[in-house]
Amino acid sequence: MSHRPHPPRPRLLRPAVWDNVYGFDMSPIRKLAMLEPLVDVVDPDQLVSGDTELIRFDLHKVTKADLDFTADFEIVFDRNDHCHALVMHFDTIFSACHKPLTLTTSARNQPTHWKQTVFYLDDEIRVFAGERMTGTLSLKANAENPRDLDVTIHYKFEGRSGKYDRVQEFRMR
Repeated sequence: MSHRPHPPRPRLLRPAVWDNVYGFDMSPIRKLAMLEPLVDVVDPDQLVSGDTELIRFDLHKVTKADLDFTADFEIVFDRNDHCHALVMHFDTIFSACHKPLTLTTSARNQPTHWKQTVFYLDDEIRVFAGERMTGTLSLKANAENPRDLDVTIHYKFEGRSGKYDRVQEFRMR
């Protein structure tokens, strides 16, 4: 069996891309388009911070009610760059095996079919190494379709480039 290389990873689109899509002003649909997060493979070179653990579940003890949650986060930026999205992935740790094993869907590892989830921010924030973003992420099953997820992200940032305090709603279908 031969090994086939993975295709090149796409670059994340900046929110301003809606202003000119192949010569068309698509900004009127920007808000609707950004409501749904993008599930895709993210180029690790585009990550401007380290990973931050959001929540941890013990698969032997987790209940359905636990899956609707609100969790605080803090992101410390590693370099001077722009932040225009938050990227989520999950890790599954098989700790009860004779040799513990971790399955990660991080952009920093070999791509998996689960990919990553990209939540585009309304703001494109200029960040500098050492600055921090804090916030909360709430996730719950959608009341009309429990297979969909309603995600609310409240992020706060105060740095050299300005101050941001925004709440955004997303729907994962």
